[in-house]
Formats: sequence, structure tokens, C-alpha cells
Amino acid sequence: MSELTYQAAQDYLTSLIPPREQVLLEMESYAEKHDFPIIGPACGYYCYQLARMIGAKSIFELGSGYGYSTAWFAKALQENGGGVVHHTVWDKELSKMANSYMLSLGCVDLVQFHVAEAVETLGKQSSSV
Repeated sequence: MSELTYQAAQDYLTSLIPPREQVLLEMESYAEKHDFPIIGPACGYYCYQLARMIGAKSIFELGSGYGYSTAWFAKALQENGGGVVHHTVWDKELSKMANSYMLSLGCVDLVQFHVAEAVETLGKQSSSV
């Protein structure tokens, strides 16, 4: 029996999820090449499933990077019939990257991009509802 390692567990969990779109694979490759932290495919698919199961229509991310988790949430909202994912990040370039990825995935219309501090932006969104 082989030793259980973090990588072995991740490989196993990743083998259980359905094939991912090319854009998600490209995003994963970018993270690996640039040592950029992302939630990864197993966690991404888990977030997608949760959003689908509860019929989510509005999701607010407290820090979104270049949009990997945003993509999983947007895919769920798309299948839920619409809604909005709030993508928040300090960096304009990361926001532009996320916008480009969402455009490629065909779900840019479901994402509201915020280049701002996340908690403050959440407070503004909450008070406007």
C-alpha cells in the first residue's frame, strides 16, 4: 500500500470530477507556472456543486485573484438560470485577466467586477439591497 500524501489525495479527488473546459485547464496551468494560489479543481467543483444544490443566485467572493473560483461559481449560476458573482480584487490586471477568462467561458454577463477592498465592497453591496 502506498503512502497517503497531499498530492495523492488531490490526484484522486481530481480524478473523480468531470472533465473541465479548456479555459479552466489554462487557468490551472497559469497558477502552476506562476505559483499563484487557487482553490484547485476538486475544491472548485465542490463550490460549483454547493452553489447548484442551493440554487444560488448571488455569490460574493472576498478576494478573487484572476477568477478561477469565480469561473466555478459563474458556471453554477449559469446552470441555475442566472444571477451575479461579485469578483473582488485589489489588482486591476488580475481583474482584467478574470474578465477575459469569463468572456472565454461565456459567463462574463454573470460577473460583476470590483477592483476594491473586499469587505468594504461587501458592505456597500449589502447596504444597497
